[in-house]
Amino acid sequence: MVRANGLLYIGYTGTSATGGGFSVHRLATGTELVDMVGPQYGKDGYGITDKAHTYLQPLIRGEAYPPYGTDGLPKYVALKNVAVKKKLPAWEG
Repeated sequence: MVRANGLLYIGYTGTSATGGGFSVHRLATGTELVDMVGPQYGKDGYGITDKAHTYLQPLIRGEAYPPYGTDGLPKYVALKNVAVKKKLPAWEG
């Protein structure tokens, strides 16, 4: 699974030579843009072929990786998780 340029690329495997492939989704909406399955895209059910790699490479190029700390782990934003004052009355459903 790779995220780049606002898109999510998911490579998946199968149990046969025709079961592998990949799909491309828009991150903002989850909409599936491309679903490529078959022997021309899935290699032995456990990877992608050169044709699939050629298709995906320009889409993935330029991916913005997060900064890494001295420990080698990515630095992500730390949330403060501070509760806000309640504004609505209790629910009486």
